[in-house]
Amino acid sequence: TTAATATATAGAAAAATAPPAAIAANQPQRRQTTASTQTHRRHHHHHYNYSQQQQHSSNNNPEWLAADLPANAVAGALSCSSSIPFQFFCVHGGLSPEVFTLDNIRALDRFVEPDESGTLCDLLWSDPHEDFDQERSGASFLHNETRGCSYVYTHKAVCDFLDKNNFLSVIRAHEAQDVGYRMYKPNPRTGFPSVITIFSAPNYLDVYGNKGAVMIYEDNSMNIKKFSHSPHPYWLPNFMDVFTWSLPFIAEKTTDMLASVMEVCDDDELAAGDAELDELAEKMQQARKTIQNRRESYKQQRQTSQASLLLQGLVSPTGDMAMSMSQEQIEENLKSFDGVKALDKANEALPSERRVLQAQMFRRRQTLEDIEL
Repeated sequence: TTAATATATAGAAAAATAPPAAIAANQPQRRQTTASTQTHRRHHHHHYNYSQQQQHSSNNNPEWLAADLPANAVAGALSCSSSIPFQFFCVHGGLSPEVFTLDNIRALDRFVEPDESGTLCDLLWSDPHEDFDQERSGASFLHNETRGCSYVYTHKAVCDFLDKNNFLSVIRAHEAQDVGYRMYKPNPRTGFPSVITIFSAPNYLDVYGNKGAVMIYEDNSMNIKKFSHSPHPYWLPNFMDVFTWSLPFIAEKTTDMLASVMEVCDDDELAAGDAELDELAEKMQQARKTIQNRRESYKQQRQTSQASLLLQGLVSPTGDMAMSMSQEQIEENLKSFDGVKALDKANEALPSERRVLQAQMFRRRQTLEDIEL
């Protein structure tokens, strides 16, 4: 997802990640993380094809790839939030139950990678409650089921933070918006929207059809400008070349022909009991079974590849959606923003180590390296 452009205009950068020493007793208990968290989090950019995008954009030029390494290091050192004093708190995801004031953020070590929990995770992954404008439970933070980590925060949590830190609003990104932005329920103290989501990627993933937006704040004046997407060069899923992409289609047709050839003898003829032909009959039956299994595998992969063309950027790194939905179901969902968002929900979660491995297996299946897995 995109970063809020408003963050770039903000003045005071802050840093983040290990939780502060003291946390209020009434805050929600964090889910325990496992040791595997440390092993898979560095592979998120592989899970979402970032490495392949780098290679594709640079045409595998070693000088370009080498030049990108410092850029990755810089990205790991960028501030995770910023603020315009007495105006806006700018962040990618949102609030954390461990952040009461900006001092809680300034006191943290920024130069570590985000974990599955903790303040930095929350600043990057938290979202407003689904019923933010109507929610009246009195709670502040609830587990974020969509992301599989962090929290959703309520209107009460945001207003408490804004009032305590003398801000007008939280400016954040992290969620695609149909018109490029969304203004949430106002803070009763100021009458100003308590949260504003700015999403600057138009036609997100090439299928959302949404507008992009940026916020321009200058001379105490705030303006939001919307824009549409521009055409870009077409590429196949996972940046595969046409030959590799066509392998499942060719393999399926080849096994169809082999299966037809093997039908020269039917099951009754192969079971006729001629002692001289028993050995040959057994081999033919095994060959037919092998060809049939291969044909089914190639057919499934071909159908998945066709579905991936419809899904474009929505295709799951693990291929789950492309393998589980019919073409008619996909086409119906792609007709509306809400339908696309429902399709994309499975991709919104922080990937687990198991999902990262599944994604690697799926990419190998796409090139027929592990077609029988």
